[in-house]
Amino acid sequence: MKKLCLLSCPLAASLLLSGCSSENTQGKTQEPAERQEWAASDDSIHSATFLPHTEASRKISASDEDTVVCHKRIDAIPVYELYPKEAKLLPMMILLHEHEGSKEQFLDEALLYAQAGFFCVLFDLYGYGERATPEAVESIEAAVLASQDIELLLEYYRLSPYADSGQFILYGHSMGGSAIWHHIAYGNKMPSAVVVCSASADFTKLEDMGAVLNGKQQPPAWDETTYRDYCQENNPTKHLESFESIPMLVYQGMRDDIIEPASTQAFDEIVSQRNREATFIYDETGDHDATVMFLDRILPFVKTHVRQDSI
Repeated sequence: MKKLCLLSCPLAASLLLSGCSSENTQGKTQEPAERQEWAASDDSIHSATFLPHTEASRKISASDEDTVVCHKRIDAIPVYELYPKEAKLLPMMILLHEHEGSKEQFLDEALLYAQAGFFCVLFDLYGYGERATPEAVESIEAAVLASQDIELLLEYYRLSPYADSGQFILYGHSMGGSAIWHHIAYGNKMPSAVVVCSASADFTKLEDMGAVLNGKQQPPAWDETTYRDYCQENNPTKHLESFESIPMLVYQGMRDDIIEPASTQAFDEIVSQRNREATFIYDETGDHDATVMFLDRILPFVKTHVRQDSI
């Protein structure tokens, strides 16, 4: 297991030029006719841009003419898709946003990964973004429900002519990272690798910070006892055997005042006994939102865990 300590790590312009190695993994097979039928039934897949008129969407759609950016709903899940216009069957990267966030959080970053040859999917977790609800939704509940969304999305993209759901990366920050830990412990379809920033795998260590929907503070959805029991029932660390073979890259700011560094360090010590493909990066000056200093580590890592001929 690798452990790295950072004082700083500037966002590198060389992101798109990073080298890669390959792992032998089994790709999925698809019937060409089925893929053609899937593509023909999906009008937005052919759109260069199909986005709400927001500041974020205007910026991303104008920034790169060689990347397709689509906005759609898959069942009840609002998503963005980003991928190269000259797309072949590409490894997927599913990006999960933080508490108080939405899928727009990762638009700029997803453009980099799309340019590098990934089919990127960004979606609103339940209770956030376009899925905001009148009632408050605790972040831990949204993280748990996200596992079902991931399974649904992977099934939808199974016949995509562009997205290879047989090899996919999960990448999440804070609440999105907790969703990834939960998916590894309880999900059915396992990722090729995961990238987790500022998120606890031990749900019993999470404090109830209240639910925030669309920037408006709302009262906690549950009483303290109900919340504690729910965290224990869905605690990923109850299934540590699930973490033995998943390559992972984990970021923890040592000045994080939301996710206790000690919680990540305790998880690190447990995982280190089981998983040699785990790297934990401890940023001595980083807080909960300082993951921008971590970005130049991500692309080389994820390229290592997809087939080299895919990107």
